[in-house]
Amino acid sequence: MEKRYYEVLVAFEPAVAAADGEALLSRLHAVITDAKGEIRSIEKLGVRRLAFRVKGRTEANFVLLTTYMPVTTVPAVEQVLRMHEGVIRYMTTRLDPSLLMPSQGAPAPQTGRGAPADAGSPAPVAAPTPVTPPAPAA
Repeated sequence: MEKRYYEVLVAFEPAVAAADGEALLSRLHAVITDAKGEIRSIEKLGVRRLAFRVKGRTEANFVLLTTYMPVTTVPAVEQVLRMHEGVIRYMTTRLDPSLLMPSQGAPAPQTGRGAPADAGSPAPVAAPTPVTPPAPAA
């Protein structure tokens, strides 16, 4: 079973009660953990103004979930979001694990025989050997 990192951005109606939002998050947690996945982080971004009207709304309450779950779980998560009446929009994005911060629980990139690589610096380059010109013939 192949697992990948995903971000799920959910936009709720601002009028949705906090209890309803928490109930939806616990339902998503159950769906993901039942499929042997895990939620790495939950960021409550708060109420933000929308760039354009969505279902007649100009503001939405945003929540960002960072998950590590099987590929087959994504449709089940989206089904739960689709069925909840307080969700205005949602977007699921697959993440590249090499771009994740270590604080988000991503495995360190490996090179060679399992030695962790420094992702921020290029590989060391050997300095060229200096060549001395031959002495002029007299």
